[in-house]
Parts: sequence; structure tokens; C-alpha cells
Amino acid sequence: MARSFADYRPRSGIEWTKTIPFGRRIFDFYPSQGDLVVPAAGLTIPNTEDGPITISRYRRLEINGPFTKQKRDRGWCVLCDDLILGAGARPNMAGKGAAGSPKWAVQDIAIPRAITLSGHRTQYDDFAAWLRENCYAIFDPSLFACPLPGTGDVTANYKDWPASGPVIVSAAGCGSTTARVYGGCHGYGSAIGVNGPTGYAGVNAPGGGGGGGNILQPATNAQGDGNSATVGTTGSAALPWSGGIRGLQGVYTNYTGSSYPFSTSTGDRDGDPYSTIASSRPGGILIVLVRNSVTAIAGHLLSANATTDGVVAAGHGAGRVFLGYGGALTGTLNMAATGGAAGAYCGHGGAGAVTAKTLAEMGWA
Repeated sequence: MARSFADYRPRSGIEWTKTIPFGRRIFDFYPSQGDLVVPAAGLTIPNTEDGPITISRYRRLEINGPFTKQKRDRGWCVLCDDLILGAGARPNMAGKGAAGSPKWAVQDIAIPRAITLSGHRTQYDDFAAWLRENCYAIFDPSLFACPLPGTGDVTANYKDWPASGPVIVSAAGCGSTTARVYGGCHGYGSAIGVNGPTGYAGVNAPGGGGGGGNILQPATNAQGDGNSATVGTTGSAALPWSGGIRGLQGVYTNYTGSSYPFSTSTGDRDGDPYSTIASSRPGGILIVLVRNSVTAIAGHLLSANATTDGVVAAGHGAGRVFLGYGGALTGTLNMAATGGAAGAYCGHGGAGAVTAKTLAEMGWA
């Protein structure tokens, strides 16, 4: 179970500020769990639903089967010294898009070259130990914009991070659905009896917009959701989702012609307000950073696809896949971020973005 600062002994003291070099030093900040071989049967990592971006740190990582998280959350960053992707390797965040919160930070996700922390009662060493023990990503801006209960009083200059390091997820590049969307990233209901449009693809962002819904049957109407791992805040009453930066929940048009969201919170929601189908969700965020070499055997796949039951709650936007490596790449990488298929009442979800870069291209010389 995740520890809070109630488990540590608070210390009083003077106000402190500490700037820590980061960037490529992320490999040293988190202790390695040693070598890991993921078998063909696969491995699922436990996590907190809708929790922070988390870190999995290994020396030599060999993947031969499905490798994923148990629940949806803001993202997964896998760190390793060397990576071998076997023919059956399936590292993925399929259907793991977070539900979102209006309190989360609305900005790019970046790994800054340096991080400045400040605190008083919570000392830096205790805070760093807490991060490492719980595998929380220090570069998750929402960890500071919306602190977890018991986090302590440490603050960070997270608003400065996008300008000081490689941007992994762009807040400006999410997929939309149609010209009718007021700047949001979700599906709107279309004309009566006609399925909604396909969500457009994201660009360096957590996924495409969801497909629009069919308002012929509003009780079972489904709109695709975009990924909302670092969602924007709700917009104004006049334009309900004008503030939508990333893929937000769908809305549908009722018989009077007015549009409204299914709830007042941003983030991923099944478009059908009566739906509890857990197998239909937007894709999540998968970040893989390799200090040295990558060996990619034909047949592998890194993915952040949307999942769908193929009937009602479909058309969700895909997620985001990013892989950075410092040494040689042997073989050809195969990555995908595919939107959910159109269902009985919903258009196809938009595609997400996939990127592979060397650490030098990321600015980590």
C-alpha cells in the first residue's frame, strides 16, 4: 500500500529550496529492481486507479508477452538499461486512459533538465524516498498541482518544465472530432439516426478524439472518449468544453437540440451514461526510456490502443506511445495507438501518436 507522510516522522525546520539535475539522470534517481524477464504468459503491474504516472525501473528488461498495468492511470514510464522485445512482446496501455480530474495540471508532460523543489516540514530526503518507494514519477505535474493526501508540503516549479526538457506529451496536439466541437476533444452527437463522425488523430498527445454519438436513442447513446491522462479544466457554461486540451468525455444532443456533458468533471467517461462496460476505454500513456540498446524482434508491438466491446460503448480515442533509447537499435520498432472501432451508436475513435527517438534527439547528450 502506498505510504503517506503520516508514516514518516515530520521534522520542523527552515524553509528549503533544492534544485536537482534531472533529464537523463532519471535512470539514477529511481533504484533498479534488477533484471526482469516477462514470460510469454505476461505480467501485470499493480497500480492505483486514476493515480499518478508511475515508474518501473529495471536493468536488463526482456519482454516476451503482454506487459501492462492492472488499472487505468495517468501513465506508465518504464526505465531500463537494456531492452529486448521478443516476438511475443506486448508492452501496452491499451484501454488504460485515466478518468481525469479538473484539478490536474493543464500543460505538456516533459522530463525537465532540472527540477526545483521547496518545502518546510517535509525534508527533501524523505520526499525523494517516498517517490521512489511508491514509484511515483517526479515529472508528473499533477503530482504537485493536485497533491495526493499525505504528500507533505513539497512544491515544485512544474509550470516551467515544458520549456526545460523534452516534451513527451503535447497539450496542444489532441484529436478533435468535427468543426462543431468548440475546441474540445470529444465526440458530439450527430443528426438524428446517423452515427457520429470519426475522432481525429492526436499529434504528440494522448490520443485522438472520440467518435460522435447517435442521438436516435439517447438512452443508449455512446460517444467515444479521448484520453485524459493530463486533462484540461472544464470550460464555460456557454461552451461547456471550450477549455478541453486533451481528449475529454463525450456529450450528446438531446431532442430539444441542446448539448450537455454527462457530468461536470473532465476526463474519460463512457459516453453512454448507463454503461458500465469496462472493456471499452480510451488508450493510456506508455513511455519507455532505455539507457543503452534496444533489440526488437519481428512480431513485437508497443501499444496504447483504445479498447471496445464493439457494440455500444465504442469509438474511444487512442493513447500515446513514446520510446527513447541511448544506444543501438537492432531491428525495427512496431508501435501503435489505434482508436476504438465504431459501434452500433458511435463513430470510430481517433488515432493516437507514436514516437521513437534517440536520447540525443531528446536533448540528452
